[in-house]
Order: sequence, then C-alpha cells, then structure tokens
Amino acid sequence: MRKLIFVIVVMLQVSLCGQIIDSPATLCNSTGYKHVDLFLELFGDLFCEMEKKYYIDSRIIAAHSALETGYGRYIRYAYKNKTMRGETVFTKNLFNIMSHNKKDVVGYIYSEEIHNRRRIRVKHAIRLYDSYQQSCDDYIRVIRDDFPGAWKNRYDYKRYFRELQRRRYATDTNYADICISVYSNFGRVK
Repeated sequence: MRKLIFVIVVMLQVSLCGQIIDSPATLCNSTGYKHVDLFLELFGDLFCEMEKKYYIDSRIIAAHSALETGYGRYIRYAYKNKTMRGETVFTKNLFNIMSHNKKDVVGYIYSEEIHNRRRIRVKHAIRLYDSYQQSCDDYIRVIRDDFPGAWKNRYDYKRYFRELQRRRYATDTNYADICISVYSNFGRVK
C-alpha cells in the first residue's frame, strides 16, 4: 500500500514538473531505496518548482541537496553563537551553504573537510533560512554568481558537477564523481 501511495506521489511530482517521466530533466518513479524515495516525497515538488523557475535540471538540485544533507537526514541544527554552546536553531539549509558575509543570518556548526588528504573538523558559519524555498533560491544565486561555468551547464549534470569541483565548491577531490553517482539515484537519462 505504501509503495502504491509513493508511486502516486511521484507521478504527481512528475506532472507538477510539467514533463513526462522519460524526459531527462524530470524526477522519475520510485527508486527502490526508501531514503531516496522519502527525500523525493518531501522535497520533489520544491525541486520541480526550481526547475520551472530557473531552468535547471531538477535532478541536479535533488542530487546536490541529497549529497550535502545525506538525503535530508542531516539538515543541520546550528548554534546561535560562536562559542558553540547554548541554544540551537534549525537551519532549513538544504545545501549546507556556508556564510562568508557578515550580513547573513548565521548559525555555527562543525563539519568535516578534507585537507591534504586528511579529514579534519572545522568550525563554520552556516546560513539560516526561514524556509526551504529560501534555501533553494539562495543556492541558485550562489551557483549563478560564484560558479558561472556550472550555471552555464545546468542541463548537463556531468559538466555541472565537474565545474563545481574545478572551482573548489567542496574540498573532496572526488566531489564531482560522488555528485554524479548520487544523481543516478533520481532516474535514467535518455
């Protein structure tokens, strides 16, 4: 029964994208992986809206968000102050976008990064959002403004992710390959 309900939800998501299931820029039917299916159930409509609004492959957005948040399992709570103690706040940050601007509303987190082939723990200011929509809009702005090569390739997922890696979006030297692998969880490209 749950699988049937999910298939109906996914079919609705596909129709909300305004495209047919076999289209390369559409989130496809059930993947068979519960965490992927749940992620699409929760955020698929939003990713489809972003595709319509910004003309970007919704599966690129889904894959990038899934990688950065562990399919939504690690959308972070952040500390409200730099001492990393006390009150926390839910970030609603679907891409774990860090902040480098004093004007941003931020929280503070620890994250693991790879430097000189070693994993290290680093304290970061992370952007806080009032909604998931606001997080997606900011993600698009960051990509468009700071990674124009990736933005130019927003319907070619391999080039998109390779350009992000080339421009040092993340510290992992295998970042593009990992993104491409996650992208494959969201349906076939024909």
